Amino acid sequence: MKLALGLFGLFGALSALIGSLQVHRATTIVISGDYLGHVQPCGCTSPQRGGLLRLATLVHRLEATSDVVLLSTGALSGDIKRQDALKLETTAQILGALKVAAVNLTPEDAKLGLGALQSIQNQTGGKLLTSSVQGNGPVTFAQTETTDGLTIGGVSTQPDLLARNVLRQANSVEAATEFLVTSAKESESSPVLLLDGPKERAEAIAKQFPKLALIVYRSASDPETDAETVGSTLLVTPGQEGKFALTITLEDGKLGNYSAVPLDPEFPNDAQASRYFRAYLSEVDREGLLDKAVRQASKAFAGSQSCAKCHAADTKIWQHSKHSVALQSLEKVGEARDPECVKCHVTGLNLNTGFRSIKATPGLANVSCESCHGNAVLHSLQPKKVKLPKVQLKMCTNCHTADQSPKFNPLTYWAKIQHK
Repeated sequence: MKLALGLFGLFGALSALIGSLQVHRATTIVISGDYLGHVQPCGCTSPQRGGLLRLATLVHRLEATSDVVLLSTGALSGDIKRQDALKLETTAQILGALKVAAVNLTPEDAKLGLGALQSIQNQTGGKLLTSSVQGNGPVTFAQTETTDGLTIGGVSTQPDLLARNVLRQANSVEAATEFLVTSAKESESSPVLLLDGPKERAEAIAKQFPKLALIVYRSASDPETDAETVGSTLLVTPGQEGKFALTITLEDGKLGNYSAVPLDPEFPNDAQASRYFRAYLSEVDREGLLDKAVRQASKAFAGSQSCAKCHAADTKIWQHSKHSVALQSLEKVGEARDPECVKCHVTGLNLNTGFRSIKATPGLANVSCESCHGNAVLHSLQPKKVKLPKVQLKMCTNCHTADQSPKFNPLTYWAKIQHK
């Protein structure tokens, strides 16, 4: 009997110890956002950086050793086209699956309309918030969210623009921030401000409201290596297009161990997030968005097969380049029906005489001769009379942009495809 009681006491002590460890489990704040429609990285040079599928992997890795509070600065979408609405919904689905704690409402998302905003709320469990608008409206937004010792608020420096799109009354930045600080004081938690605004405004707010523990602002630049502080307020930004995620530890009410994590290929795509992305690609295909691409009037194309008749040596160089299999590279990853990807992997997608499909326009599939040399049907008919303009290296940057091909060097790459 005494042995049983002794064992019972031992088990009780172990349970208490385990419970104590669980209570004092560390908390990691993960900050992401400003995706602007970049669900996945895009480009031709390695390593490509960013993507929500990699963000999900980072979050799950951190969850193995700490509690995670995921915050998003918003700007899920970058435009108002149908494809942008689909990407916004996919982004919201992934954030919802990651149990995002708060998503700030920004003008980029608001301009897609109330239906899109309601979709974000449905997918994230009502985590789209803002203190920048007031009053009743078709879509409900919380002003703050309290979790894990933090009270998070969303504020925009363009409240009038938000108000018009969500049918509410604008609230000033100062009033919205004051509400956040007061709410945090009442709940005895640390106030965190998600600011739809630049660093300069964040610095001014930090001086005006020194009780703020953290301000997350928006910037087109990459995150700082070291976080800035104004007084005791930490100022950070995740940068743009979801290329980085920030991590900050929270222990005993104090923030520390700031790190800007580049979402490079060392983070493989998360399986569940990948399923959401594949569903998005399927919907893009089902709705025929590639077939609905906006086209401009242009002269006729000759097709790569016409070029080969007279330019056999040049054609051979092209055939051994990645340009000649550009569309196939998209087929391998299931993105050959995505117009945003296809436009740089075929010839003339946005022209009325350009690529339609492999079956209809096989000579315009891939990055063919006329992608660089221009429409050549007249040249193919009268080669001596009609000359094509000399290709300029600057034409490469139509697709190889600094964003999509950050390490692209025209001179280095030109050597791989050069011909006379």
